[in-house]
Amino acid sequence: MARDTTLECVRTLRNLYVQRGGSVTVPCHYEEQHAPLLKYWCRGYTWDSCSILINTKSPSTPNMKLSINDDVIQHVFTVTMRNLQDADSGVYWCAAHIPTALDHKAHLTITVIPGPPELQSEGSVFSGPVGGLVQVRCVFSGRLQRGEKKWCRSGTVVCLTAGRTSKLSKYSLDTDTHTGVLTVTIRDLRASDAGWYWCAGRDTQLPVYVSVGLSRQGTEKPQPQPQTLQGQTTDHSGASKNKSARNESIHSYDSLFQWVFTSTRRE
Repeated sequence: MARDTTLECVRTLRNLYVQRGGSVTVPCHYEEQHAPLLKYWCRGYTWDSCSILINTKSPSTPNMKLSINDDVIQHVFTVTMRNLQDADSGVYWCAAHIPTALDHKAHLTITVIPGPPELQSEGSVFSGPVGGLVQVRCVFSGRLQRGEKKWCRSGTVVCLTAGRTSKLSKYSLDTDTHTGVLTVTIRDLRASDAGWYWCAGRDTQLPVYVSVGLSRQGTEKPQPQPQTLQGQTTDHSGASKNKSARNESIHSYDSLFQWVFTSTRRE
């Protein structure tokens, strides 16, 4: 069977669990050449049965249950779903419309549950100044508490694993085995550090956004920051996106990992 290459040009998470009544923002990453194209979000167990719910030309209405935003600089569009209920559980697709070929797409499963999910964070947006640091805390509970914990750059295959690559000069991952809290610290923040990341345990991911603002001395220009977690991504630095780093393994060599993690935005 021929490989479906349309599944490689759009990248997103795989599994999200959301508490009933809660909200979630899903980042969908695409190739640079797809920036001017129409993107959309649809629902269906298979691609053939997928029904479009919203696209990047849909009118924006305040307090909508569903909204979409496209950052053509970062090459990521985001979909925010609010007040999720049991009926919202299902398979969803991020897609880019290709006028002369098959649309490019990626799918994920969203599951709405009655109580708190086994992977949570203290917030959705974490901010730090240029030259400073930011800390993100993800809480793993239930079946995830004692399992492997990862921190990944969204849209890439670049990840850190707690207990393996946990002490680098720029990044550190510290796990409290009693509480299941993973604390990720990013130091010496640069504009290229801003963007989407996710914590991961087993088959579950949790997206978070890292924002980089003014330096502590106030000498750097502030980076645009999201007012809310509704797809308004912020890093307009145009950082290098070297495709050769796509399949690099994560080693404990700080200089290699630091370059890959901050310059690679692809899967």
